[in-house]
Amino acid sequence: REMAQRTSVPAPSWLTWPEEDTSKKNFIDVIEGRLISDGLPTIRSNPDSPLTTFDDERSTDPVVVSTSPRGKADDAGQLLEYETIIRNILRLFRTPGSSSGRVGGSPTVFEEMVHKFRFQEDNYLNQYEDVVYTLISIALRDYPPTNETTRAMRDRGFSRLEEYALYRYHWKLFKNYRRWCQYVNIKPFPWGENKAKAGKGLTGAVAAFEKDKEKQRKNPKTLLQLMAREIALWKLMWGESANLRHCPEMLLFIFHWMVKSWDDVDPATLPTFIETITPVINEFWEEMRRAQGDHPVKMNYEDFNEIFHKAPLVHRWLGVVGRAGLGGVWKGNLI
Repeated sequence: REMAQRTSVPAPSWLTWPEEDTSKKNFIDVIEGRLISDGLPTIRSNPDSPLTTFDDERSTDPVVVSTSPRGKADDAGQLLEYETIIRNILRLFRTPGSSSGRVGGSPTVFEEMVHKFRFQEDNYLNQYEDVVYTLISIALRDYPPTNETTRAMRDRGFSRLEEYALYRYHWKLFKNYRRWCQYVNIKPFPWGENKAKAGKGLTGAVAAFEKDKEKQRKNPKTLLQLMAREIALWKLMWGESANLRHCPEMLLFIFHWMVKSWDDVDPATLPTFIETITPVINEFWEEMRRAQGDHPVKMNYEDFNEIFHKAPLVHRWLGVVGRAGLGGVWKGNLI
Protein backbone atom coordinates (compact mmCIF):
# COMPACT_ATOMS: atom_id res chain seq x y z
CA ARG A 1 0.00 0.00 0.00
CA GLU A 2 2.89 2.35 0.89
CA MET A 3 4.54 1.62 -2.46
CA ALA A 4 1.28 2.38 -4.27
CA GLN A 5 1.13 5.74 -2.54
CA ARG A 6 4.72 6.54 -3.50
CA THR A 7 4.29 5.70 -7.17
CA SER A 8 0.81 7.08 -7.79
CA VAL A 9 0.62 10.07 -10.12
CA PRO A 10 -2.23 12.54 -9.79
CA ALA A 11 -4.21 13.19 -12.93
CA PRO A 12 -2.59 16.09 -14.81
CA SER A 13 -4.49 19.33 -15.12
CA TRP A 14 -5.08 19.90 -18.80
CA LEU A 15 -6.33 23.43 -18.26
CA THR A 16 -5.70 25.81 -15.38
CA TRP A 17 -7.78 28.49 -13.69
CA PRO A 18 -7.59 30.30 -10.34
CA GLU A 19 -8.06 27.75 -7.57
CA GLU A 20 -10.97 29.60 -6.03
CA ASP A 21 -13.09 29.11 -9.15
CA THR A 22 -15.55 26.24 -9.26
CA SER A 23 -15.26 23.45 -11.80
CA LYS A 24 -18.46 24.66 -13.47
CA LYS A 25 -16.99 28.15 -13.89
CA ASN A 26 -13.83 26.48 -15.22
CA PHE A 27 -15.81 24.75 -17.90
CA ILE A 28 -17.63 27.94 -18.82
CA ASP A 29 -14.16 29.37 -19.47
CA VAL A 30 -13.47 26.45 -21.80
CA ILE A 31 -16.62 26.76 -23.87
CA GLU A 32 -16.11 30.51 -24.11
CA GLY A 33 -12.74 29.86 -25.70
CA ARG A 34 -10.45 30.93 -22.84
CA LEU A 35 -7.97 28.06 -23.01
CA ILE A 36 -4.73 28.33 -21.04
CA SER A 37 -1.68 26.24 -21.95
CA ASP A 38 -0.11 26.24 -18.47
CA GLY A 39 -0.63 22.90 -16.81
CA LEU A 40 -0.78 20.75 -19.94
CA PRO A 41 1.16 17.49 -19.60
CA THR A 42 4.91 17.34 -20.04
CA ILE A 43 6.26 15.83 -23.23
CA ARG A 44 7.97 12.45 -23.19
CA SER A 45 10.22 11.35 -26.03
CA ASN A 46 10.15 7.82 -24.59
CA PRO A 47 6.67 6.58 -23.58
CA ASP A 48 8.25 4.12 -21.11
CA SER A 49 10.26 6.78 -19.26
CA PRO A 50 9.20 7.69 -15.69
CA LEU A 51 6.95 10.66 -15.12
CA THR A 52 7.76 11.26 -11.46
CA THR A 53 10.57 11.68 -9.02
CA PHE A 54 10.60 12.43 -5.29
CA ASP A 55 12.45 15.30 -3.63
CA ASP A 56 12.99 13.27 -0.50
CA GLU A 57 13.14 9.53 0.08
CA ARG A 58 10.31 9.76 2.60
CA SER A 59 8.14 12.07 0.51
CA THR A 60 4.97 10.77 -1.11
CA ASP A 61 4.37 13.92 -3.15
CA PRO A 62 5.36 13.27 -6.76
CA VAL A 63 7.01 16.01 -8.78
CA VAL A 64 6.35 15.93 -12.51
CA VAL A 65 9.57 16.11 -14.51
CA SER A 66 10.13 16.58 -18.22
CA THR A 67 12.12 13.84 -19.94
CA SER A 68 12.04 15.46 -23.36
CA PRO A 69 15.43 16.36 -24.83
CA ARG A 70 13.78 18.96 -27.02
CA GLY A 71 13.88 22.68 -26.43
CA LYS A 72 11.20 24.91 -24.97
CA ALA A 73 10.08 25.96 -28.44
CA ASP A 74 9.27 22.34 -29.34
CA ASP A 75 7.44 21.83 -26.06
CA ALA A 76 5.42 24.99 -26.64
CA GLY A 77 4.49 23.72 -30.09
CA GLN A 78 3.34 20.45 -28.54
CA LEU A 79 1.15 22.33 -26.07
CA LEU A 80 -0.41 24.27 -28.92
CA GLU A 81 -1.22 20.95 -30.60
CA TYR A 82 -3.00 19.84 -27.43
CA GLU A 83 -4.99 23.07 -27.44
CA THR A 84 -5.89 22.49 -31.08
CA ILE A 85 -7.26 19.03 -30.23
CA ILE A 86 -9.34 20.49 -27.39
CA ARG A 87 -10.71 23.27 -29.58
CA ASN A 88 -11.58 20.81 -32.35
CA ILE A 89 -13.49 18.66 -29.86
CA LEU A 90 -15.49 21.69 -28.72
CA ARG A 91 -16.26 22.56 -32.34
CA LEU A 92 -17.80 19.12 -32.86
CA PHE A 93 -20.71 20.22 -30.68
CA ARG A 94 -21.52 23.45 -32.49
CA THR A 95 -24.88 23.59 -34.15
CA PRO A 96 -24.85 23.21 -37.95
CA GLY A 97 -24.24 26.55 -39.63
CA SER A 98 -22.32 28.09 -36.73
CA SER A 99 -19.46 30.38 -37.63
CA SER A 100 -15.97 28.92 -37.90
CA GLY A 101 -14.37 31.51 -35.63
CA ARG A 102 -13.30 31.00 -32.02
CA VAL A 103 -14.83 28.27 -29.89
CA GLY A 104 -17.05 30.53 -27.79
CA GLY A 105 -19.86 32.68 -29.08
CA SER A 106 -21.87 30.12 -31.05
CA PRO A 107 -24.62 27.79 -29.77
CA THR A 108 -23.93 24.14 -29.10
CA VAL A 109 -26.08 21.09 -29.77
CA PHE A 110 -26.50 20.80 -25.98
CA GLU A 111 -28.10 24.25 -25.90
CA GLU A 112 -30.21 23.25 -28.89
CA MET A 113 -31.51 20.22 -26.97
CA VAL A 114 -32.13 22.27 -23.81
CA HIS A 115 -34.35 24.62 -25.82
CA LYS A 116 -36.04 21.89 -27.85
CA PHE A 117 -36.97 19.51 -25.03
CA ARG A 118 -36.73 21.86 -22.03
CA PHE A 119 -33.89 20.42 -19.98
CA GLN A 120 -32.21 22.28 -17.11
CA GLU A 121 -29.27 24.61 -17.78
CA ASP A 122 -27.16 23.18 -14.95
CA ASN A 123 -27.70 19.72 -16.37
CA TYR A 124 -26.44 21.00 -19.72
CA LEU A 125 -23.21 22.34 -18.16
CA ASN A 126 -22.59 19.13 -16.22
CA GLN A 127 -23.23 16.78 -19.13
CA TYR A 128 -21.33 18.88 -21.67
CA GLU A 129 -18.36 18.97 -19.31
CA ASP A 130 -18.46 15.21 -18.83
CA VAL A 131 -18.64 14.48 -22.56
CA VAL A 132 -15.91 16.93 -23.57
CA TYR A 133 -13.44 15.76 -20.93
CA THR A 134 -14.10 12.15 -21.89
CA LEU A 135 -13.41 12.91 -25.55
CA ILE A 136 -10.25 14.83 -24.63
CA SER A 137 -9.08 11.77 -22.71
CA ILE A 138 -9.84 9.43 -25.63
CA ALA A 139 -8.14 11.69 -28.18
CA LEU A 140 -4.99 12.40 -26.15
CA ARG A 141 -4.65 8.72 -25.29
CA ASP A 142 -4.13 8.04 -29.00
CA TYR A 143 -1.98 11.11 -29.67
CA PRO A 144 0.15 11.05 -31.74
CA PRO A 145 -1.88 8.50 -33.73
CA THR A 146 -0.22 5.24 -34.71
CA ASN A 147 -0.39 3.88 -38.26
CA GLU A 148 -3.14 1.51 -37.12
CA THR A 149 -5.22 4.35 -35.65
CA THR A 150 -4.71 6.49 -38.76
CA ARG A 151 -5.80 3.61 -40.99
CA ALA A 152 -8.91 2.98 -38.86
CA MET A 153 -9.81 6.68 -39.03
CA ARG A 154 -9.48 6.82 -42.80
CA ASP A 155 -11.41 3.59 -43.31
CA ARG A 156 -14.36 5.28 -41.60
CA GLY A 157 -13.97 8.53 -43.51
CA PHE A 158 -12.53 10.68 -40.69
CA SER A 159 -9.52 12.96 -41.10
CA ARG A 160 -9.03 14.08 -37.48
CA LEU A 161 -8.33 12.23 -34.27
CA GLU A 162 -11.08 14.20 -32.50
CA GLU A 163 -13.69 13.03 -35.02
CA TYR A 164 -12.63 9.42 -34.55
CA ALA A 165 -12.83 9.88 -30.76
CA LEU A 166 -16.43 11.10 -31.11
CA TYR A 167 -17.27 8.10 -33.30
CA ARG A 168 -15.83 5.61 -30.79
CA TYR A 169 -17.55 7.27 -27.84
CA HIS A 170 -20.88 7.32 -29.69
CA TRP A 171 -20.54 3.65 -30.63
CA LYS A 172 -20.05 2.57 -27.02
CA LEU A 173 -22.68 4.93 -25.61
CA PHE A 174 -25.43 3.61 -27.91
CA LYS A 175 -24.49 -0.05 -27.95
CA ASN A 176 -27.49 -1.02 -25.81
CA TYR A 177 -29.78 1.24 -27.85
CA ARG A 178 -28.84 -0.56 -31.08
CA ARG A 179 -29.48 -3.92 -29.43
CA TRP A 180 -32.88 -2.76 -28.18
CA CYS A 181 -33.84 -1.48 -31.65
CA GLN A 182 -32.87 -4.82 -33.15
CA TYR A 183 -34.84 -6.69 -30.49
CA VAL A 184 -38.08 -4.73 -31.04
CA ASN A 185 -37.46 -4.52 -34.81
CA ILE A 186 -37.22 -0.77 -35.32
CA LYS A 187 -34.60 1.34 -37.08
CA PRO A 188 -32.23 3.26 -34.77
CA PHE A 189 -31.92 7.05 -34.85
CA PRO A 190 -35.09 7.84 -36.85
CA TRP A 191 -34.23 11.47 -37.71
CA GLY A 192 -36.78 12.74 -40.22
CA GLU A 193 -38.87 9.58 -40.08
CA ASN A 194 -42.08 11.57 -39.61
CA LYS A 195 -41.43 13.22 -42.98
CA ALA A 196 -41.58 9.88 -44.77
CA LYS A 197 -45.09 9.79 -46.24
CA ALA A 198 -46.80 6.68 -47.46
CA GLY A 199 -47.74 8.41 -50.78
CA LYS A 200 -47.05 5.59 -53.21
CA GLY A 201 -47.39 2.97 -50.54
CA LEU A 202 -45.60 2.03 -47.36
CA THR A 203 -42.85 0.12 -49.19
CA GLY A 204 -41.90 3.18 -51.24
CA ALA A 205 -41.81 5.41 -48.16
CA VAL A 206 -39.56 2.98 -46.30
CA ALA A 207 -37.21 2.68 -49.28
CA ALA A 208 -36.94 6.46 -49.72
CA PHE A 209 -36.38 7.03 -46.02
CA GLU A 210 -33.70 4.35 -45.77
CA LYS A 211 -31.91 5.70 -48.84
CA ASP A 212 -31.81 9.23 -47.41
CA LYS A 213 -30.74 7.97 -43.99
CA GLU A 214 -27.93 5.88 -45.46
CA LYS A 215 -26.73 8.89 -47.46
CA GLN A 216 -26.60 11.02 -44.30
CA ARG A 217 -24.74 8.38 -42.30
CA LYS A 218 -22.17 7.84 -45.07
CA ASN A 219 -21.29 11.54 -45.21
CA PRO A 220 -18.70 12.04 -42.43
CA LYS A 221 -19.64 15.71 -41.90
CA THR A 222 -23.35 14.98 -41.57
CA LEU A 223 -22.63 11.90 -39.47
CA LEU A 224 -20.60 13.95 -36.98
CA GLN A 225 -23.47 16.43 -36.59
CA LEU A 226 -25.97 13.64 -35.99
CA MET A 227 -23.71 11.84 -33.51
CA ALA A 228 -23.15 15.06 -31.55
CA ARG A 229 -26.93 15.64 -31.37
CA GLU A 230 -27.60 12.06 -30.29
CA ILE A 231 -24.95 12.18 -27.58
CA ALA A 232 -26.27 15.52 -26.28
CA LEU A 233 -29.88 14.33 -26.13
CA TRP A 234 -29.08 11.06 -24.41
CA LYS A 235 -26.73 12.60 -21.83
CA LEU A 236 -29.24 15.34 -20.98
CA MET A 237 -31.98 12.74 -20.58
CA TRP A 238 -29.78 10.59 -18.40
CA GLY A 239 -28.78 13.54 -16.23
CA GLU A 240 -32.41 14.30 -15.28
CA SER A 241 -33.97 10.84 -15.30
CA ALA A 242 -33.51 10.11 -11.59
CA ASN A 243 -35.04 6.71 -10.72
CA LEU A 244 -36.03 6.08 -14.33
CA ARG A 245 -32.42 5.01 -14.81
CA HIS A 246 -33.57 1.72 -13.30
CA CYS A 247 -35.68 1.32 -16.45
CA PRO A 248 -33.11 1.67 -19.25
CA GLU A 249 -35.38 0.42 -22.04
CA MET A 250 -38.03 2.94 -21.02
CA LEU A 251 -35.43 5.67 -21.47
CA LEU A 252 -34.45 4.23 -24.85
CA PHE A 253 -38.13 4.34 -25.83
CA ILE A 254 -38.34 8.03 -24.83
CA PHE A 255 -35.09 8.82 -26.65
CA HIS A 256 -36.33 7.14 -29.83
CA TRP A 257 -39.65 8.99 -29.59
CA MET A 258 -37.89 12.35 -29.19
CA VAL A 259 -35.59 11.75 -32.16
CA LYS A 260 -38.51 10.64 -34.32
CA SER A 261 -40.45 13.80 -33.36
CA TRP A 262 -37.54 16.21 -33.89
CA ASP A 263 -38.98 18.09 -36.87
CA ASP A 264 -42.45 18.55 -35.35
CA VAL A 265 -41.80 19.34 -31.68
CA ASP A 266 -43.10 22.68 -30.41
CA PRO A 267 -41.02 23.67 -27.34
CA ALA A 268 -43.57 26.33 -26.35
CA THR A 269 -46.19 23.66 -25.63
CA LEU A 270 -43.92 21.16 -23.88
CA PRO A 271 -43.60 20.64 -20.15
CA THR A 272 -40.06 20.51 -18.80
CA PHE A 273 -38.43 17.10 -18.83
CA ILE A 274 -38.61 17.00 -15.03
CA GLU A 275 -42.36 17.65 -15.21
CA THR A 276 -42.65 14.84 -17.75
CA ILE A 277 -40.98 12.14 -15.67
CA THR A 278 -42.28 13.17 -12.22
CA PRO A 279 -45.74 11.55 -12.65
CA VAL A 280 -44.08 8.31 -13.79
CA ILE A 281 -41.81 8.21 -10.75
CA ASN A 282 -44.83 8.96 -8.54
CA GLU A 283 -46.59 5.95 -10.09
CA PHE A 284 -43.59 3.79 -9.20
CA TRP A 285 -43.66 5.11 -5.66
CA GLU A 286 -47.38 4.51 -5.20
CA GLU A 287 -47.05 0.98 -6.54
CA MET A 288 -44.14 0.09 -4.27
CA ARG A 289 -45.61 1.56 -1.09
CA ARG A 290 -48.88 -0.38 -1.29
CA ALA A 291 -49.63 -1.91 2.08
CA GLN A 292 -50.75 -5.28 0.75
CA GLY A 293 -49.00 -7.75 -1.47
CA ASP A 294 -45.50 -8.34 -2.67
CA HIS A 295 -43.92 -9.28 -5.96
CA PRO A 296 -45.46 -10.52 -8.27
CA VAL A 297 -48.55 -8.68 -6.95
CA LYS A 298 -46.61 -5.41 -6.90
CA MET A 299 -44.81 -4.15 -9.97
CA ASN A 300 -41.17 -3.18 -9.53
CA TYR A 301 -38.82 -1.27 -11.83
CA GLU A 302 -38.03 -4.32 -13.93
CA ASP A 303 -41.72 -5.06 -14.48
CA PHE A 304 -42.28 -1.53 -15.78
CA ASN A 305 -39.15 -1.79 -17.90
CA GLU A 306 -40.22 -5.07 -19.52
CA ILE A 307 -43.23 -3.30 -21.04
CA PHE A 308 -40.79 -1.72 -23.48
CA HIS A 309 -39.40 -5.09 -24.52
CA LYS A 310 -42.63 -5.83 -26.39
CA ALA A 311 -42.27 -5.07 -30.10
CA PRO A 312 -46.04 -4.83 -30.86
CA LEU A 313 -46.54 -2.19 -28.15
CA VAL A 314 -43.51 -0.18 -29.32
CA HIS A 315 -44.71 -0.30 -32.95
CA ARG A 316 -48.27 0.63 -32.04
CA TRP A 317 -47.21 3.61 -29.95
CA LEU A 318 -44.29 4.95 -32.00
CA GLY A 319 -45.48 3.88 -35.44
CA VAL A 320 -43.22 2.86 -38.30
CA VAL A 321 -41.82 4.62 -41.35
CA GLY A 322 -44.69 6.20 -43.26
CA ARG A 323 -47.29 5.37 -40.61
CA ALA A 324 -47.97 7.42 -37.46
CA GLY A 325 -48.26 5.76 -34.08
CA LEU A 326 -50.77 6.33 -31.31
CA GLY A 327 -48.23 8.41 -29.41
CA GLY A 328 -47.98 10.99 -32.17
CA VAL A 329 -45.39 13.74 -31.78
CA TRP A 330 -43.53 13.92 -28.47
CA LYS A 331 -45.43 16.23 -26.11
CA GLY A 332 -44.09 15.03 -22.80
CA ASN A 333 -47.18 12.83 -22.47
CA LEU A 334 -45.80 9.68 -20.87
CA ILE A 335 -48.92 9.33 -18.71
